[in-house]
Amino acid sequence: MFKNFFLNFTLFSLSIFLFRCEEPKEISEESFRNWIREKSKLHELNKSRSIEYLGIENEKAVLKVSSLSPDNSKKRKE
Repeated sequence: MFKNFFLNFTLFSLSIFLFRCEEPKEISEESFRNWIREKSKLHELNKSRSIEYLGIENEKAVLKVSSLSPDNSKKRKE
């Protein structure tokens, strides 16, 4: 039993050291909205995709992603 505990502890410590995992950070809705806007602007350079933040539902972000359909470059597919 001690051997298993020691092995698990060693593997856990090694994984934390190697991957340097950080705890998830909580950000405000406004910060998230700004982040989405910035990423959308980067993607708009190629004009193929747009991302729109719609709000929060059940503690999850709701996003609307639309892209240009291959057959008609002016028509958006959601």
